[in-house]
Amino acid sequence: MPLPHAIAPLVIALALSGCAVGPDHRPAEPSVPADWSAWHGGADALLGAERRAGASAATSDWQAFGDPLLESLQARALAANHDLQTAALRFAQSRAQRSATAAQRGPQLEASAGVNRQRQSESGAATRMIDAIGSSAGNREQLIRSLSQPFDLYQAGFDASWEIDLWGRVRRAVEAAEADSAASAALLRQAQLSVQAEVARNYVELRGSQRELQLARAD
Repeated sequence: MPLPHAIAPLVIALALSGCAVGPDHRPAEPSVPADWSAWHGGADALLGAERRAGASAATSDWQAFGDPLLESLQARALAANHDLQTAALRFAQSRAQRSATAAQRGPQLEASAGVNRQRQSESGAATRMIDAIGSSAGNREQLIRSLSQPFDLYQAGFDASWEIDLWGRVRRAVEAAEADSAASAALLRQAQLSVQAEVARNYVELRGSQRELQLARAD
């Protein structure tokens, strides 16, 4: 075959590999501040010095209160809340799904093996064949006993396949799986923040009531 004709299929395959299913996804970018504490309608003077200076938020916004008991309650709530455990499992599931989807890029290998213990019936096809041959009585019984002895049957198999991602199906599937994983991570973080906010609200209300009771007793 001439060289140009031999190269033509390769050129076509390379050209098709550059195609993709659908346009590139560009997520919307809403105009929101970097963190929720910077979203306010008051003057900048109401913010702390670290906020006015443009410093990044602390690892835990609740550390700004400087209350070790509140931080301990936050940690206990995060560890014991069942909704958070469910959200964490869903996030782990999305990560596993993403890994399984990304594995489609490479060759798919499958292997199987098995062993069975079998025994033929003394009145089965082998016995009818012996009777058809017409063996003697003593020889017949010996052959039947030999054929009916248990034996092991070993089986093994191997299969390999590879799908060339010409149209970007696998690539788009990986992108979708990554988006699902990011959404699960955001939902997990939202659930964590909701639990922390609820704990902080009740804690602040308790401290306020204790302070009011202290002032009432002092009066």
